[in-house]
Amino acid sequence: MNPLPFVKRVVFIATPHRGSHLANPWFAKLLRTWISFPAEVVRFGEALLRVRGEEGPPLELPSILPTSVENMSPDNPLLQSLAVLPIAAGVRAHSIVAVEGEGLPEEGGDGVVAYRSAHLEGVPTSVVRASHSCQDKPETIEVMRKILTEHLREVDARGE
Repeated sequence: MNPLPFVKRVVFIATPHRGSHLANPWFAKLLRTWISFPAEVVRFGEALLRVRGEEGPPLELPSILPTSVENMSPDNPLLQSLAVLPIAAGVRAHSIVAVEGEGLPEEGGDGVVAYRSAHLEGVPTSVVRASHSCQDKPETIEVMRKILTEHLREVDARGE
C-alpha cells in the first residue's frame, strides 16, 4: 500500500491506536444486543463471497460479524498491525490526547481511550484535559488552530 502523495500532515484526536478497554467482551456483547447489520449490507457481503467462491476456494461469512466496538479490542490483530505502522515519510503527524482529571497523563485516559493507547512514540503530543469527545472543547480547538497555523506557514514558505 502506497501513501497518498497529497497527504502532508495528519492530526489524531483521541485516537485509540491500540484499542479501548471498553471493547472488552462483556461490553461488546451488551452492545451487540442493540446493534444489527442492515440486511442489504449482509446480502451484499454474501454475494461478494459467492463470486469469490466461484474463482477459488469457497469463503464463508463468520456466523457473527464483528461490530466497531469489537474491532477496537486491544487484542484485535488488525489493530495491533496498524498501531506499529510508521508514519509515511514526508508526512507530519500530531496527536491530541484527551485525559480526564489532574493526574499524570501517562497514567490516565479520557474515559474511553487510555493515554498509552492514544500516544504514538515520536509524534508530538498535546494533552487536553477533557473526556473522549473533546473535538469541540476550546483547548482542543486552540491546539488544532496552532497546528494548522504552523502548516500554513510551512506551505507558504515552500511556495505551494
